[in-house]
Amino acid sequence: MQMRSEREEKERKGAKLVEWVTNKILEMINCAQHYRVMRLGSEIVIRESTQNPPIAHRKERVELFLAFFHKAAEKGAFELKDAVIKAEIDGKKATIPCIKISNVNIAKFAQVLGLTSGSAKVDQKIWNVIPEEIKLRWNRFNDTMQDHIVHCCTPHADAGLLQTLNTAIFGNSMRSPIGFSVPRIPVRLPNSRLEAGVGNELYDLTEILAIQERHPQRPELRRDPITRDYFSLYEVLPDAAALEKIQQKGMGKS
Repeated sequence: MQMRSEREEKERKGAKLVEWVTNKILEMINCAQHYRVMRLGSEIVIRESTQNPPIAHRKERVELFLAFFHKAAEKGAFELKDAVIKAEIDGKKATIPCIKISNVNIAKFAQVLGLTSGSAKVDQKIWNVIPEEIKLRWNRFNDTMQDHIVHCCTPHADAGLLQTLNTAIFGNSMRSPIGFSVPRIPVRLPNSRLEAGVGNELYDLTEILAIQERHPQRPELRRDPITRDYFSLYEVLPDAAALEKIQQKGMGKS
């Protein structure tokens, strides 16, 4: 009985986390007033508002975020299914389509959100010197980019100097930061206009994370300060050649 109650308590806490994340995302995409999020014990129900239903383009926004939830379910974060709930509208009984989320695994959901995980795959000494803003988004980078981050941070692991990995920001251009110090984690952005598909500009990864300008409907997409195209963190490209040159010249050392 105690084991069962502990499991149920974990599921309730997981449901609270999913409820909070769902409400925050709906607020970010300006759809909170058109959807209802209900927590029934350890189960979450997401449905359209019957009094203030969403118009087409708002439905599209929510479909994008629910696609992320479907991927989270595939990774074992929770169980997700289409369902209907019974309700009374204008005195008449009706069934309303909804999405039900249950059996939430907090650890796996947090991993999908990029709040944990990296420390399980990366040597702890190296993980400790990776900038916090990068660790929080770890799962949003592709495998090659993750390896690049580890390679960049390895020389700093013994010293444990987190501050050596922070880029100084001296100015802003089009609301996107421009750093003038030597990149510690050199990266480039995609550029479909160029033959190689890679931009000419060299950035530090922390500069990319500090870009404030986002897609109006998809806030997870940042805007390239040069091309004005939108990109995801998964598309950020490591520049191993630049890192090698920096390390050879000793410029990457404090």
